[in-house]
Amino acid sequence: MESLCRFTLQEFIARAQDGSRLAGLLETRLVAAGCPVTEGEYRSWQNSLSALAGLLSGTSLDPGIQVGLEVRMPLSGRRADVILAGADGLVVLELKQWRQVSLSSDPCRVMTRTGGCLQAVLHPCLQAAGYVSELSSWNQVLQERALSLHGAVWLHNMDRQQGELPLEVPGSGSVSLFFAGDGGALIRCLQSSLGPAPAGDLLGILQSAPVRPGPGLRRLLTDMIRPETGASSGLPSHSLHRSCPFSKTAGLRSWW
Repeated sequence: MESLCRFTLQEFIARAQDGSRLAGLLETRLVAAGCPVTEGEYRSWQNSLSALAGLLSGTSLDPGIQVGLEVRMPLSGRRADVILAGADGLVVLELKQWRQVSLSSDPCRVMTRTGGCLQAVLHPCLQAAGYVSELSSWNQVLQERALSLHGAVWLHNMDRQQGELPLEVPGSGSVSLFFAGDGGALIRCLQSSLGPAPAGDLLGILQSAPVRPGPGLRRLLTDMIRPETGASSGLPSHSLHRSCPFSKTAGLRSWW
């Protein structure tokens, strides 16, 4: 995993209250990495990160909790919006500025207006669950330290009555879904999951961790090897070429 920007919670709140300032920093770093930034992506940073900063400001969360923005996953290269790290664990947080959502014919997707038109997109809980699964399966430090890892989604512009969003989605595990009026519940979720600030640069340590399959995944890969030939399962390597290391769609197609 690799964060485009890393801050303490106190630093993040100070920077993100001016949404355009932090969005400009993210844009500069993405462009330097060779990734174009769309107007919609820039606008979502402005709106969602300032909304999150407003929610977290003045809470009892430890100001030394670490915040990573636009965190690249170790294998697929897909980017999680925010990862918060505390001494007790981590929370992968997806932020959506959607104002209305409806169901689609595919139970794993929902219909919402994005990119100027109505589109079927992956259910945000499944999106967050995919990030949790990839990190827990491939980040060696997470495995060795047995840190808890939770997923959450905050639809900060939408009340529960404004969208037909199913709260229970097969495959999303224990990812929690919060709407605009659920700010207090989201804070309580973060408090119970993160605990106090971590000792040392936890996000930095996780960022430099070797990308290796965890025990469960190693057993699965071993079972997939054909004994008569010794041929491997053909699972692609994490070193697969990507045109842009921070692309939202870079790398492998998700398997969740």
